[in-house]
Amino acid sequence: MNRKAQGLSLNVIIVAVISLLVLVVLSVLLFRNLTHTDDSLKDCAVNGGFCVDYVGNCPSGKEIAGTNCPEATPFCCKRQLINLGDDEFEQAS
Repeated sequence: MNRKAQGLSLNVIIVAVISLLVLVVLSVLLFRNLTHTDDSLKDCAVNGGFCVDYVGNCPSGKEIAGTNCPEATPFCCKRQLINLGDDEFEQAS
């Protein structure tokens, strides 16, 4: 019986198992970070808005849907930008 051939296959199995473990750990870390990113994208302020209690209170008249405003102020209004000239803008409230 040739012992070298058996040793080589055992090494390959060990490397494959270690590689699989590394792949699983990286996958878990990646999916955990994607979940946090998805939550932050639902933030009203991140989407350029602010929360109000009634859609009629939006100065821009535009609501941003799918955001996570609190229950007391459930609507997210898009902020208006005022052109100050020379490529400068200010947010209107």
